[in-house]
Amino acid sequence: IGGTEKQVRNLKKEYPQVIFLGYLPYNSLPVNQKAADILVIPNSGKTAISKYYTSPLKLFSYMVSQRPIVASDLPSLREILNENNAILVEPDNPQSLAEGIKLALKKPDFSVKISIQAHQDVRKYSWQKRVENIIGFINELK
Repeated sequence: IGGTEKQVRNLKKEYPQVIFLGYLPYNSLPVNQKAADILVIPNSGKTAISKYYTSPLKLFSYMVSQRPIVASDLPSLREILNENNAILVEPDNPQSLAEGIKLALKKPDFSVKISIQAHQDVRKYSWQKRVENIIGFINELK
């Protein structure tokens, strides 16, 4: 899901076995994520921004979806993900990513377990919890 029309056209030619839907409205995101077997965050570790400072919003919507997450093992993602709520793989390594995807597909009980844990863990990052943390921080400064 996502990408320009040109990107989608090129990807469909290169990977005819994959379904590329292109841009879809944001409000259809939950339904589309639920339709997936696995959700992937293959962030690169080659830049400091990606490695240390990125916290993609899609990570949180993935956690809500109750689908197994395969993600790059980066400090920026490890702030939220761990071995109990995701399958973490070596960044910038297509073989490692493929192995993580295979693991999720071959071990459905494990995939369900980490999906449930991710869904529970994401509650710590709701807007309400964020407000409570900010207010608590401000109160500590007084």
